[in-house]
Amino acid sequence: PVWSPDGSQMAYIATNSEGVDALFIMTVDGGEAMPITSSKSAYVTVWGKDGKHIYYMAYDENNVGHIWETSLEDGASKQITNMAWEVTGDITPDGKHLLVHAAAGNQKGFKIWKIGLEGQESVRLTSDTDDRTADVSPVCSPDGNWVVFSSNREGKGDLFVVSMDGKELHRLTSAKGIESQPVWTPDSKYIIFRGENSETDLKAINMASL
Repeated sequence: PVWSPDGSQMAYIATNSEGVDALFIMTVDGGEAMPITSSKSAYVTVWGKDGKHIYYMAYDENNVGHIWETSLEDGASKQITNMAWEVTGDITPDGKHLLVHAAAGNQKGFKIWKIGLEGQESVRLTSDTDDRTADVSPVCSPDGNWVVFSSNREGKGDLFVVSMDGKELHRLTSAKGIESQPVWTPDSKYIIFRGENSETDLKAINMASL
């Protein structure tokens, strides 16, 4: 489940009566679950900072994933991306942009994108011409200046950070195995993540070392 900003509701994916992996919302007191989607499968949910909107990936009629927005005030839903295989990752602290990984344009493989939620132009934050490259799972720093993500661009699953304007890119890890699940500390000074031995290996990176 993914908790709303005020902690009063949670969003989760469950199979509905039609056999579809649908998105539901339930209050913390255990009231009746409210379906957000019904006919299309939904995955990877992110709450809007205002708690009034929710964003998620759902498949279109061609079975390609795109990002949708649903208003919790009137139930209206709309598709907000039209690239290819966009997957929600995080929302910026000001609530104005959604961070996703997607395949789009002349860029092969998956890249990190910043999607404007208030009419701003969408911006690609990472670039690579290798069609095997997958930049995925973006997580925004609490101060809104950096995005940490996982990528195989240097071989295995390493962690990288890119500045919010896309001008700075730094490799954070270079282990032989896969390092994953990065989490920012509230002051944006450190990134905590799982190391190669994911069950026991917990590591930290000081952003001042860049």
